[in-house]
Amino acid sequence: VQKLFVGEGDVQIATEDTLITGDYVEWSIDTGELVVSGNVVLKQSENELAGEYLFYSVNRGEGEFLDVSALVEAPKAEGPIFLRSETVVISRDGTYRLLNGRITTCDLEKPHYYLAVKELELFPNDKLIVRNVTYYEGSIPLFYWPYLILPVGENIADMLSLLPVVGYSNNEGFYVKTNFDYYLNENHYGVVHLDLYSKLGVGYGFTHNYSHSWLGKGKLRAFHIPFGDQGKFSANFNHEWSQGPWRFVTTNALDTAGNDRKADLRSRLTLTTASVSASLNGTYQENLGS
Repeated sequence: VQKLFVGEGDVQIATEDTLITGDYVEWSIDTGELVVSGNVVLKQSENELAGEYLFYSVNRGEGEFLDVSALVEAPKAEGPIFLRSETVVISRDGTYRLLNGRITTCDLEKPHYYLAVKELELFPNDKLIVRNVTYYEGSIPLFYWPYLILPVGENIADMLSLLPVVGYSNNEGFYVKTNFDYYLNENHYGVVHLDLYSKLGVGYGFTHNYSHSWLGKGKLRAFHIPFGDQGKFSANFNHEWSQGPWRFVTTNALDTAGNDRKADLRSRLTLTTASVSASLNGTYQENLGS
């Protein structure tokens, strides 16, 4: 005889890292599978999904959510990311796969801007992999990409910088700034930058994110405007490594314009144990020119 738990009203189901609430639940004690309906909320770590129907396996940590809205917190972001989707597939490794969804940082019921997507994979605190995406301003479609990678863990401005920008400034004149993302694998991905300026000519560069199980993770960025009155070049290199009680962090920036050059190089090595806490810091700064 199958053991079935039925609850109605303010139902709550809690496991080690998951909290599920809803108006009605049927839970098979033998299989660990449950069906929840009516004002369903699923909370995992800092992420929260809300919808109407949830089919979930407590034993496997997998499920499927229908008619979903989600609030995703990005640690370095200025605000949360709002997601809506017809269906969300929940995997045991903590990733979410959204089908026929919408992404925005605008908290209005009818957002001023959003990305409409056919399929989206969310890796919490890491990145969004989006397929067949259209960018809308209100109800007007402006751009389409077959594939996008959006860094959730960075500032929201970095995420929105993947979208083309058209404008004017006194130094640059009229400009069009475009970005093309690439994905080699989950440890190597980034963006190629290509800009056109009426006063400066062309600008190009890249931002590459990398990760290695032994060597650590980091980001390398370079951008060059070869023409104009002086020509400009900028580069940034950030890297983080940890092994046991050791941790190493370095942040480096270089900017040149004609004969002017600025450099800011900083590194920190720390050792932390139960009885010892020590650190070694190094800094180099340079400012040459006018």
